Formats: sequence, structure tokens, C-alpha cells
Amino acid sequence: MDTLKIITNYHWRKFVNRSDVPKDVLADKFGYQDKNKCLGDFFKYLGCWYHLNNFMGIDDNSASWFDKKWNAYRIESDVSGMLILLSDDCEEFQIATYLKV
Repeated sequence: MDTLKIITNYHWRKFVNRSDVPKDVLADKFGYQDKNKCLGDFFKYLGCWYHLNNFMGIDDNSASWFDKKWNAYRIESDVSGMLILLSDDCEEFQIATYLKV
């Protein structure tokens, strides 16, 4: 059975507003979004821009290998992805990379 290796520094980070994301990144990666509805919840991690809607929520129906401490995940490959933990007010987050080993 696979186990997960979680890589994170547990630092709390703030989300970025849409107006703070470079225009070329918005056009290239987030052109599908309604710019009047997706105003915040952007962040840059390991050189790439993401939006919170790029993640799937973790609940009782999620893959059993995810610790329910984390709120959402994003699959990057068959053996890796990202995890996100939201603060109680959803203004900040912690991010982690996971590896199946």
C-alpha cells in the first residue's frame, strides 16, 4: 500500500486578489473564470499560479490516503500532488506537496 510523504513548512500564507495576478497569467491560466466572481483566492506556489478552485475538497468520499486535516487536494501526477489547509476565516492557507512512496 502506498504511503504519503508530506512536504511543507507549515507557514500560513495569504491569498492574492485577482488584481495582483499578472494579466498575462490571468489570460493564459484563468481565462475560463468569470472575472466578476473569482476576485480572490489566488496564490503562487513553487513558481506557478493557482486558484483555490483548482483543488478538490477532501471529505469522507475522498481518496482514503488523504489526512482529513487538509481541506483540499490537487493531483499533479500519479504519485504527487498538493494539499491545502485553510484557516478558520479562509483568509490564509498552508500548502504542501505530497508524494506517494
